[in-house]
Amino acid sequence: MARIKHDQPSGKIGNVIYRQTRYGLVVAQAPAKPAKPSRSVKQMRIRTQMANLSANCRLYHDVAYSLGAYGLPLKADLFFEDKQPQHTLYNLFLKVNYNQCPVYLTQQETRAGGCVVAPCQFSRGTLDPLVYGLNAYGLLVSNLALGELVIDDDTSVAELSEAIIGHNDGWQEGNELCFLHATQRTDEFSGVPRAEMQGWCLRLDTTDCASRRKVYDEVSAMGFSSNENQNKNGGYCLGMSTPLVNGGAAWVHLRRKDSRAQASPQRLYVVNPLYDQYRTEEAFEAAVKSYR
Repeated sequence: MARIKHDQPSGKIGNVIYRQTRYGLVVAQAPAKPAKPSRSVKQMRIRTQMANLSANCRLYHDVAYSLGAYGLPLKADLFFEDKQPQHTLYNLFLKVNYNQCPVYLTQQETRAGGCVVAPCQFSRGTLDPLVYGLNAYGLLVSNLALGELVIDDDTSVAELSEAIIGHNDGWQEGNELCFLHATQRTDEFSGVPRAEMQGWCLRLDTTDCASRRKVYDEVSAMGFSSNENQNKNGGYCLGMSTPLVNGGAAWVHLRRKDSRAQASPQRLYVVNPLYDQYRTEEAFEAAVKSYR
């Protein structure tokens, strides 16, 4: 039987398909494919909020090295008691905070290093959590009782340590109390949201009677001040010295064991108008458009 020569090409031009067969040239119109967006809404929900979570994670990572108490270095991964060597702080931080405090940054804001202070959980562990909230004066106050101690410029580390250990269950000699304070601002030239974080750490030491190190030589009054205790026992509790505005703050309890630490699970308490502004549907739509 003679071989059929395929003189006509096969292929596709536009939406028309050409195919050479032994019976001749077959011409057909390509089936229409339903149009799909390049990224789904679900995908963009993930993408647009990951940028701010990453930026908030960097705040804790960068400030941790300034939180060494008495020369003992502190790393941000000590905030996560169950962190394993194969895990990263970044992955754990995203795992506990994804979809908990979504903030939608545009592509331009992300590339410019934008950051909106959000109420992220920054520590996880087995110690009892510290509870805090705003009082009638806008001061963030904790449930850490101080008895009748009023912290001033003459208060020693030993005196504050005795007050904390003596009036609160679960606190021991050598434990560390850290205070974190984040400040929110907007870049006046670019309009990009910016954030900075400061931190202070005090190691409890009731035996420090000889040197009488002063509390305010070690930490700031911003997060280590006496406030009236509102519970039935009266007295004072630990709190901030200035109202919390345009940012966030929190305390965390650490108990170190060699290179590891036990931690109290804590979340940043936030008073931040930009946080409310950047979590709306309008902010999400603006972020989605910026990636097209």
